[in-house]
Amino acid sequence: PLDEGLTNILSYILKVTQPNTPLKQAVANADFVCFRGTLIALAVTPYSKNDTGFKFVIKKFHGVFFIMQLDTDAILKERENESKRLKFLTYWGQKFETFIFAAKGEIPDTKSPVSTWIETLGCFSMTLSPRTLERPLNVFYVAEIDGLDKSTGKYIEAKTTDKLNFAKSYAPNKYLKWWIQCYFAGIDKIILGTRTNNGIVKKLEWIKLHDIQHKFRLHWDPNVCMQSVYRILESVRNFYDKNGENGEMLVIERKPNSKSIHYSKVSANEYPVLSSEFCKFFDCGQANPLSFNEGENWRPPPPKKEKL
Repeated sequence: PLDEGLTNILSYILKVTQPNTPLKQAVANADFVCFRGTLIALAVTPYSKNDTGFKFVIKKFHGVFFIMQLDTDAILKERENESKRLKFLTYWGQKFETFIFAAKGEIPDTKSPVSTWIETLGCFSMTLSPRTLERPLNVFYVAEIDGLDKSTGKYIEAKTTDKLNFAKSYAPNKYLKWWIQCYFAGIDKIILGTRTNNGIVKKLEWIKLHDIQHKFRLHWDPNVCMQSVYRILESVRNFYDKNGENGEMLVIERKPNSKSIHYSKVSANEYPVLSSEFCKFFDCGQANPLSFNEGENWRPPPPKKEKL
């Protein structure tokens, strides 16, 4: 679908929040609100290769930072040049999910067109804190969920691949993104379908996140990824608090194939991060930045989850 900004997140918060509830309370005392994709982009930065970089605009409202993704020239070019083959791969993956998550005894629908407008979202909260005596960060985020295992109550991720080959040059980066994607949703295993070049799945197997991490332990370290998320978000908080004036918003950007992050300020109305309805509900004119507590011991617990 077209970029909808933070619409889904804002709509959910409004739906479940009682009038006169402080925003901090409504978002589980979070410092940052965003989509999982934002966290993934920050997490893979230390290991980024041949990527499109990222660009986010950040607005502080009632002591909470809202992060919205922006399109860059590199992202738009990649989208424009998307090959027919890549579109087929996306289609096959989504069609695979309709088979895997069909209700028991139900015949999967093989005739209806695949739609990217239909999705199930989960709402999560996570606390990140470093090993040293630095203040923790609470993040409230939303992620698309493939399915749910009724027997365990855990979310499940479904993937397809042409061949389970860990030796390919692109494998470390590919499986790093899989690992992070699942970790942020509290998922500990993936149902993997091995397919032919024509999209026919020939084999099903479970892949545990622990096994992926062990397989690529010499290529990447999840601790480095989580530290990257913390350091970037903490730098955003510090920069914004020291340099933000009169409701200004902050834009952070990492150029393609670069690990450097550039910060810039834009006017309060440059990008529609928050809806007027959302601002009105939480009393836009009385923002009240809150103080933060010091924290220690970086050991983020599994994300708490709530059905969206």
